[in-house]
Amino acid sequence: MSASEADWLGLYNRLHDVLGEEHASTLVNNLVTKADIAGLATKADLAELKADLFKWTVGSMVALTGIFSAVVVIVVTVVG
Repeated sequence: MSASEADWLGLYNRLHDVLGEEHASTLVNNLVTKADIAGLATKADLAELKADLFKWTVGSMVALTGIFSAVVVIVVTVVG
């Protein structure tokens, strides 16, 4: 559940009473909400990405090796 404008204003007013206008504004403007961090990757997400990248890298290497081998065979057959 995200904070409403009234929630932010209430927080600002309480901080303003304790810290003053400058500090209250700075704090309220720089607070991070759950919605702000919802899109960040977790360690599990990064581990899954790493595994996927490894699979794609190995698969690409195998495919390129096969293509290179086929080209070599064709060249040797035509030239040789």
